[in-house]
Amino acid sequence: MVLRGGSPAIHKLGDIGREIDDYIQIHSETDEYYIGNFVEGYGFIDVKYHKSDCRNLTQDEINKMNKKCYSINGNIIGKYRLDNDGNIIPWTDKELNEKLNRFIIGEIVMIKRSNGEWTEGIVKNIMPFGVYIEVDMPQGKGYKFIIEDKYDTYIKRMKIYINN
Repeated sequence: MVLRGGSPAIHKLGDIGREIDDYIQIHSETDEYYIGNFVEGYGFIDVKYHKSDCRNLTQDEINKMNKKCYSINGNIIGKYRLDNDGNIIPWTDKELNEKLNRFIIGEIVMIKRSNGEWTEGIVKNIMPFGVYIEVDMPQGKGYKFIIEDKYDTYIKRMKIYINN
């Protein structure tokens, strides 16, 4: 759902409403309030929103959210997935395991740089919605995070042949 800008968001600490429309996640409701939290921000929980101040997401907003990931301290930990009503669809263990098994830590891949050239990189960390790859940069070793939607654009797998 969306809380309309300028509307109150009632928390133990007082009104934490925002000046612009913002996404909220609801976990319960009363006759007068939805209760939940803002999708982005400091993580205040059990915030009350007047039902009259909230609206459903538009299809464009749902499409935009389905392209977003969320992070803590700059580390991507998940990706939004909403149905056509704006409800969160949880990822199953099977889906997450399939995502984690797309690469192997230590695997050498080709990664596309911002200038369009390709260079070798080493897979250092695999997350459900992206992969960290170590690459040589002008200032030394660095890490690139490639989100799964961009794998085909920015990563080429190298074939490894083993002689028996």
